[in-house]
Amino acid sequence: MGAVVWDAGDLLCDFMCHPANSQQYIHNKTVLDLGSGTGVCGIVAAANGAKQTWLTDVKSLKGLNMNNLNMAREAFFAAGDEPAAVRGLETPNWTTILFSWKVVKNSELIFTLNF
Repeated sequence: MGAVVWDAGDLLCDFMCHPANSQQYIHNKTVLDLGSGTGVCGIVAAANGAKQTWLTDVKSLKGLNMNNLNMAREAFFAAGDEPAAVRGLETPNWTTILFSWKVVKNSELIFTLNF
């Protein structure tokens, strides 16, 4: 997990990069990247105008997400911009959090209660 960008993630990134799609589904919206893996889809959402993006995955992938987000900050975002943040799935009150987002996205998500 977290080592590659899967085909569905690549397609989702292409979808979000299309101007009509990013305007309708991403721009100025809050985006929760559930099961972010490498974080690339959440980073693409942030780069395409999301108001706020959370990259979330299991605790063991938080470091990878943070490293990839930091590299993206240097490449794509103005100094001081904080369009995305990394959060672990251990965050409390997920039911409340899930319903506060405008867009909840995932691609090829594997779910198990034993994380």
